Amino acid sequence: MNIEPNTYVAITTESQTNGRGTNNRTWIGRKGNTFLTLAIPSNDLKIPLTLLPLQIGLILVEQVHSMLINTKEAVVNVKWPNDVLVNEKKIAGVLIESEQDYDGNYYFLVGIGVNYRFAPMVDASGAQRGREATCIYDCVSSVKDNNDNDIDNDDNDGVEEAKALGIKIANDIKAWMELQKSWDGAADSIVTRWENWADFGTKLTLRDEPGNEIVIPLGLEKDGRLRVKGQNGKERLLCFDYLL
Repeated sequence: MNIEPNTYVAITTESQTNGRGTNNRTWIGRKGNTFLTLAIPSNDLKIPLTLLPLQIGLILVEQVHSMLINTKEAVVNVKWPNDVLVNEKKIAGVLIESEQDYDGNYYFLVGIGVNYRFAPMVDASGAQRGREATCIYDCVSSVKDNNDNDIDNDDNDGVEEAKALGIKIANDIKAWMELQKSWDGAADSIVTRWENWADFGTKLTLRDEPGNEIVIPLGLEKDGRLRVKGQNGKERLLCFDYLL
């Protein structure tokens, strides 16, 4: 397949093998969930790079919320920088990497997973430990597809709906990338909107730190770093840390 330089490319699939999360952790790719990889030309990004993960998280949390908006029991939040939680269980995650093509053009590869039909079992301890998962089907008794039709048949594998969700997310990311090119307020908007979806004050664990240190998120800096308070009462900024 020949692709022109600086072209956006989106790929979705029914299932995933050898899926990766942060720090090479396993992302369980069961059929019926959404798996999307989007290649974004790096020179199209005009906001600070550190804000891109937050903006991807915003697009995801808004999509999930729109699907659960009529479910009063579903509390949707974003966890820094871009995990989406429903009732404190993980429903979506993002992995962003940078790659170069044969012509020397750089791209951001944005890998997105959304638990649409199934919630995988996640280890509670060990190297693969993570947060308990949920899925769209767990949260509602009747799911709507893109044509506002009910999808409440337990025999439905969710493949077509999950794929449609991936396409919708890809289109939303592309539209926002075009918008931020000429919007001076794009960066400030990300910080403000992200904070509106966050659950500040909730204790979280620094997953890869010795001793499983507990921190309390307090707010975002303008560049997307997370300000937290540690168990010693001191505040500091997180840049590349992972929270459980």
